[in-house]
Amino acid sequence: RFNTWGAKDDEVLHESTGFQYRILRIAVNPNPFPYPGNNHNHNHSTVVGYLLASTLCSVHWFVVQEIHNSGKFPRVSCLGSKVFKTSSVVYACWSPHIPEESVVLLESGALFLFDLESCFRRSRTFNSNARFRGTKLLVSWDAVSDLGNCKWLSCEFSWHPRVLIVARSDAVFLVDLRFD
Repeated sequence: RFNTWGAKDDEVLHESTGFQYRILRIAVNPNPFPYPGNNHNHNHSTVVGYLLASTLCSVHWFVVQEIHNSGKFPRVSCLGSKVFKTSSVVYACWSPHIPEESVVLLESGALFLFDLESCFRRSRTFNSNARFRGTKLLVSWDAVSDLGNCKWLSCEFSWHPRVLIVARSDAVFLVDLRFD
């Protein structure tokens, strides 16, 4: 579990973790349509964006909220995490089309889609620190199964919210999730 806090002297966010793996990638996704989050008492919050941090074996999702009447520092709260035990994380990224969606590519070529909106609806809170379950995308790499020395490199959302671009050291694939 990552803990974050703002330092009032140098205006940066710090994190501390009990994991033995270092952060390999941090990705941010601004919320194009900020909306009020959970309203408690007189302090209102607005979701201004999302952040993900990936390590060798896990991905952690955060929400960044502006807390009205609280000063100048935003609040960064952990939404949840996913630990991958069978394969290492190669890449994780946000969707530019749907702010709450992200995709994770594993060393085995497995792809997982995570939807923070559905996780939020289940927990009804932004501070759940839940273990996320993503949707494993059923992509058949059988036709190109002779990997040899090939390695999975990256994945990104493309021009359409349901089309992914997946890169391997010998090829680039378009994965269209609109079809079986």
